[in-house]
Amino acid sequence: MKADPKTTNASEAAQARVASSPTTEHVADVAHGAVDRVADNAAKAEERIREKAAAGEQQLREKTADARASTERAVDHVRQYTQENPLAAAAIAFAAGLIVSRILSR
Repeated sequence: MKADPKTTNASEAAQARVASSPTTEHVADVAHGAVDRVADNAAKAEERIREKAAAGEQQLREKTADARASTERAVDHVRQYTQENPLAAAAIAFAAGLIVSRILSR
């Protein structure tokens, strides 16, 4: 079955009118503007997130370094105490072992 040339031409003409109508162009312009604004806002939000992540990473590095230094100081203090007081250190270790074994045996 062949397409009626009159119907085809009329349909094409209607599509051309809709495509060139000021309302359609206006809606397309508004839609493009909205998409551009959303893209700009998303880019700004992404940049803020990246900045916050970088700041959080830096804080984590600093806290990790502080914790490592604190642990090293505590180990040095314990080492010094055990060298100066070996019998007291052995008694403390024995008592701690008893306490831990009691807790774990329950």
